[in-house]
Amino acid sequence: MKKTGSRLGTGVYKPTIFVKLILIYIVITLVSFLLISALSSFIFQQRLQGDVNRNVSFMQTNIIRYIDIAHDYGWDRDTLLASIALSTIHRDSVHLVYDASGKLLYRIGSPWEKAGRPSLAASGENADWTTFNWANPRLPRPEKAVISETDIGLVDQSIIRQALGGEPQNAEVTGSEGNRLLLYASPITLDSNVDEKVIVTLFGGYQRSITLFTGPSMLSLLLAFPFAAIMFYYFSRRLTKPLKAMNQIALRFAKNDFRNRVAVSSRDEIGQLGHTLNYMADELLSLDRMRQEFLANVSHDMRAPLASINGFATALLDGTIPEERKPHYLNMMRESGQRMMKLVEDLLDVARIEGNQFPVEPVPFNLHEGIRQLAAHLEPLLLHYQIPLQVDSPRKDIWVIADPYRIDQVLTNLLHNAIYHSPPNTGITISCSLNECNEVVVSVSDQGSGMSQEQIQHMWDRFYKGDKARRARAGTGIGLSIVKHILDKHDSRIEVVSSPGQGTTISFTLKKLDYQAI
Repeated sequence: MKKTGSRLGTGVYKPTIFVKLILIYIVITLVSFLLISALSSFIFQQRLQGDVNRNVSFMQTNIIRYIDIAHDYGWDRDTLLASIALSTIHRDSVHLVYDASGKLLYRIGSPWEKAGRPSLAASGENADWTTFNWANPRLPRPEKAVISETDIGLVDQSIIRQALGGEPQNAEVTGSEGNRLLLYASPITLDSNVDEKVIVTLFGGYQRSITLFTGPSMLSLLLAFPFAAIMFYYFSRRLTKPLKAMNQIALRFAKNDFRNRVAVSSRDEIGQLGHTLNYMADELLSLDRMRQEFLANVSHDMRAPLASINGFATALLDGTIPEERKPHYLNMMRESGQRMMKLVEDLLDVARIEGNQFPVEPVPFNLHEGIRQLAAHLEPLLLHYQIPLQVDSPRKDIWVIADPYRIDQVLTNLLHNAIYHSPPNTGITISCSLNECNEVVVSVSDQGSGMSQEQIQHMWDRFYKGDKARRARAGTGIGLSIVKHILDKHDSRIEVVSSPGQGTTISFTLKKLDYQAI
């Protein structure tokens, strides 16, 4: 028989969720049935015990009443026994009547012998007893007695003595065939000249009544359990089938195969899981494409400056470059080296961010002075692309609490993006102002190509490049993701205003500090 499960690496059998569901169903069904059966059986036994107590009390009261009537009207014993048998006797009970010395006077309702008939006899300890077991003698008689002759001997003299003392006694005894019998002994409080002093009732239908109750319950379990198991098997298969399909598709995702998608046919948690896997596949596919583009961009951005440095160095060593042009080519080699250093630094920053080792140490510093130094540093690049830079600040000194190195990194990335996406002779503006929260708002504005709303939504994503036509100078697509991480570390609020062909303005906030407090 084929096992439903899985084997992983070590050869250890791992049950599937389907097997676990079946086992859980079996355990829950059995435990629930046992609890319900135990509770219902307990309630039934309690009610049955109460009913038996009331019935036995009623029968004993009737018998005592007939004894009183027989004494008053002078009935003989046969008439008394016949009257009691016709009106009071229950087929599962035997009533024993004792005198003041504990001697058995007579009994009412003796056991039936197999295929036998009741015999009518006079009273006496060794005589045949009156045996009217049914109120209607025409009813079919049981083939086997519930109470045997041996069971009658279970009545202990101590119980009779306690009943003679006026204390009713109740007990449960085990019959000769292992069945449960209920014993009730009650005093007969009539005139002193009445011989009957104690009546003892043995009731044997208690165990049979319980069996009649529990038997159908067990039968219903045997009938319902297979049907429920078949239904549970069917629905469990339907439940686990999409999970198996998701497992296979997820394994394909792990192998960079994003062609397939989960077929979602429900709106429950499994359907939501399917939608989530499909969304994850779309995101992974997009990330994989951006990764491939990133590798291509990095390769291009590293190959171009290396080729320039190698070519210029070869020309200088060969002596093909005139002496007066050497400073120019050396400067170009330095710029190519700086581009490579910038690229490597960005890559290192990405690795530090992923490793949670990207330090940000805010300190008070003069933001206006940092902007001025950055503008001076970028002046050659601005001149090369013929783009003027304007610094708009209402104050000469603006002190903030931030990491000066990281803020310089943010502004450098924003200015590089503005330069690369601006046509010649269009200006770039860096402005500093205070908002209503007494925060410094730093804005970088250009008059370049601008961005659509979709590009704005993804501009902070790692490896994302909105303008792929400008690959030659648009970078690797990781600079803005680093900017976003740095500003998040400063708890800055970022705002982007842009539209295609109308330029872009990127603003962020920094915590202000008055320079007098330093």
